[in-house]
Amino acid sequence: TYCSLRADDWRGVRCESYLAVIAGANGLYHYLCVQKGGLQRLRVWFHELNYLWPAFVQDDAPNRVTITPANSAVEMRLKQWNGKLYLLTANSTTEAQQARTAIDGIEGMRVQKLFDLPGSMTVEGNTISDTWSENDAFVYEIDPNTR
Repeated sequence: TYCSLRADDWRGVRCESYLAVIAGANGLYHYLCVQKGGLQRLRVWFHELNYLWPAFVQDDAPNRVTITPANSAVEMRLKQWNGKLYLLTANSTTEAQQARTAIDGIEGMRVQKLFDLPGSMTVEGNTISDTWSENDAFVYEIDPNTR
């Protein structure tokens, strides 16, 4: 059982959910009965969760992922599903973070940040750079066979 410290904001619940999946959770349970309109506020998140669940439950991709700076508070996990890679990322602090993520074994890639979320994503070779604000969690869909 876990009591969310970010439950007053749907972005916080979403971010904590991504942190749980990144840490290896094999299930999520959202307890929202004390929040007026809690389920309505999270409707978009539930649609996102439903869309990505097949990727969440896949084994990790074999590619090594390196984040810089090494002490970054951005947590991540790389999944492989349906011929694409899915880089799950989440800011584990309340401070804004900037980080670069390199994925080994990829010469060129096409990257799409899913769900029209903010940030400042740039892609160069096998590296994705971005900025995460408090409660930000981003998913990058990566086609490793194109540029």
